[in-house]
Amino acid sequence: MFSQTKVVSQESFDSFLNRVQPNFSPEEVFEIYSRTILKALDEKAKAVVVKRSRENGIVVALSPLAWLDMAFSLARSLRMIREVANVYGYRCGLWGRFELYRKIVRNIVFIGIADLTTDAITDALGAETFAKVSVAAGQGIAAGIYASRLGYMTIKAVRPLPINKKVLTLAELRRDLVTGSLKILGGSSKK
Repeated sequence: MFSQTKVVSQESFDSFLNRVQPNFSPEEVFEIYSRTILKALDEKAKAVVVKRSRENGIVVALSPLAWLDMAFSLARSLRMIREVANVYGYRCGLWGRFELYRKIVRNIVFIGIADLTTDAITDALGAETFAKVSVAAGQGIAAGIYASRLGYMTIKAVRPLPINKKVLTLAELRRDLVTGSLKILGGSSKK
């Protein structure tokens, strides 16, 4: 399947074929397939999810308008889903796309509600600038975490074999998102 779509290198595919023996159980074949073919694809998909989630979180934190947050989150989420699907050579059907889009809408509604709620609370309490910046940073972190969750669900939906804890976990995605964001913030303050 993958050798025809050029998602996987010919060397990886040949390595997989050379390792598989006729006496292997299906579980062993799937394990070899996961290690030789899917490992590189999983890393690419993970990088896409972390990058798009980080972008989403940063824009939500910096944006002063709830509708702008929601529009940007929609655009980033659609792009992330498309990129993750392309990593695995997957073409979404109508129902699969509908299910993923439904999850995007749920994330956007969350971001919009969180943004409006925190705006109302800071206005009602008369919060100072520092408090507003802290709230915006919290919104950005929450948006990034929600986007990483959507990315994880997308990987689970389009990956040809079920995902397990040895391959990728949601906690691992979140950790990479936060540590990468801290590196960016730390690196920009040193310049």
